[in-house]
Amino acid sequence: MISIHCITLTSEPGRLEQVEAQRAAWGEPGFHIVDAIDGRKQFVPPHDGGEKAWSHELVRARAARLGMTETMNEPGKACTKGHVLLAQQRLDDIQAGKVSADDYYLVLEDDFAWRDVAKLKAFVGQILRSPSPGFDVIYLGYRGGEQRHIKAPVHRALHTLKSRLASDPADAAVAWLEAQRWPGRARGPLGLRAAGQHLGTHGYLMNGRGAAAIVEVGSSLSLPADHTFRLAQAFGLARFGIAPEKLVITQFELGSTIRSEEEFVRAAQHIPTT
Repeated sequence: MISIHCITLTSEPGRLEQVEAQRAAWGEPGFHIVDAIDGRKQFVPPHDGGEKAWSHELVRARAARLGMTETMNEPGKACTKGHVLLAQQRLDDIQAGKVSADDYYLVLEDDFAWRDVAKLKAFVGQILRSPSPGFDVIYLGYRGGEQRHIKAPVHRALHTLKSRLASDPADAAVAWLEAQRWPGRARGPLGLRAAGQHLGTHGYLMNGRGAAAIVEVGSSLSLPADHTFRLAQAFGLARFGIAPEKLVITQFELGSTIRSEEEFVRAAQHIPTT
């Protein structure tokens, strides 16, 4: 059985109703509703991620090198903090011996919906039975870079080599992220692929190594959750993959409490769905 955590504003009946409906559709125990911080009503302080946590200045500088210059407001910080706090809780549970660092948990945002519950359960079952799925974060719903371009293998190899030859970590990250423009080939019987330049924190599986990466990069709350994940990917802190098909979708009609419509359009243009 997988542990599921859905971040939502329980004070908003429409969102809570949506989450409860999806929980009923799942039909199994282990689905936890996590009350989010409402950044529209309160200040959201950074998380104390320990000595390894990147500072606000370091995050913004490295993100800018990768073209991620999105501004942050309090709702955006609240969203990122929800993911960081879940990751921290996972690390605490690992430290306490409650779970293994290899065990996955599933995180959702409240605008999600199951695309096909039966397929998702079958896929998660495969992941849990596999001795080594090969990835620390697996996007179950995503946008951007889905299609393999005919030149993808050459493009990936060239920029991966550039990343390895670069002496500056930021230069290496720029080349590495460019290498991930398109996803890699399907890997093994699970059909997983190395993630391209994806967004998709509305549904993902994560293990202990992935959780540590998100706490390290995201504790300052300097980037939206999607881009916090991409920064961790670019600097090689965790291995990111995508499921063979989208198993979790977004309910766009719920609207966003984080970004304006203009910001959403800019993000979609920066990492388009192909």
